[in-house]
Amino acid sequence: MSTPFDAAQLSFFDDPLAIQFREFHHANPHVYARLVELAREWKRAGNDKCSIDMLFHLLRWQYGIRTSGEQFVLNNSFSAHYARLIMSNEADLDGLFITRVSRADAA
Repeated sequence: MSTPFDAAQLSFFDDPLAIQFREFHHANPHVYARLVELAREWKRAGNDKCSIDMLFHLLRWQYGIRTSGEQFVLNNSFSAHYARLIMSNEADLDGLFITRVSRADAA
């Protein structure tokens, strides 16, 4: 499995939200790990597409994950960053999440 924090892969995100995401992601690697586990479970169940927002809500409800450095347990604004990072790092999950065009795609 890839390392859950790859600064080089996140370096193209330079806007303030992306900087907040990098800090949150670095302080909370368990969030990435659990999202990957849930995505793989979803895929093993025979699904070829997934919503990162669905996984965020599941984490909030089912596990009540404790995080540091953010006022929200899981900031919705980070979901697109997690989707792209997971698909980039985890070959078996590439293409699982449907993403919209963002500034991150233009870089």
